[in-house]
Amino acid sequence: MPLAPAMDDASADMSEIAKAELVLLRARVIALEHVLIAVLAEGSDRQRQATLDVADTITPNPVRHSMP
Repeated sequence: MPLAPAMDDASADMSEIAKAELVLLRARVIALEHVLIAVLAEGSDRQRQATLDVADTITPNPVRHSMP
């Protein structure tokens, strides 16, 4: 018995689109990490505190999804 249902051509295309979007999302997250590091390293005290305040409001999604 297969673990996943058979995929037709349309769902295979969507899967490739989803994979491409995931790659782009990862690149954007890495870029945001670099911006955050730069602000924390060289920003003013006000910028640093604003960044830390925003970071305190970010919470992980309670429904955890595994990433490939």
